[in-house]
Amino acid sequence: MRLSSLPSAGLLGCPDADVEAVAARVAGKVAARYSPPLAHCDLFVTEDCNHRCGYCFVKGKNPRRMTEAVARDAVDWLIRASGRMAWVSILFFGGEPLLEFDLIRFVVGYSRDRAQAA
Repeated sequence: MRLSSLPSAGLLGCPDADVEAVAARVAGKVAARYSPPLAHCDLFVTEDCNHRCGYCFVKGKNPRRMTEAVARDAVDWLIRASGRMAWVSILFFGGEPLLEFDLIRFVVGYSRDRAQAA
């Protein structure tokens, strides 16, 4: 039974209320209460690689790289989603992540600054 059908069935009384808005609010509270906080994030910082491994899954793809803006948004999201976790971890992944060492250095510094401010 859909939540929107409860008022017509006489099971939910919300006079002049938007049932879908009430449902969204309830769902948000349930998710906040029962969803575990996030403690880890994998950042795929590049598809580029300086090796030619036969088993490579990024072989032949356009070598894209993560921007600082996307990395910053990911760190902000991780901190918001971590709730009151004492620590979080970030894994740098990719083709060869060390090709983006400047971005990794940026993420580490930004993460430390955000953690101290939180």
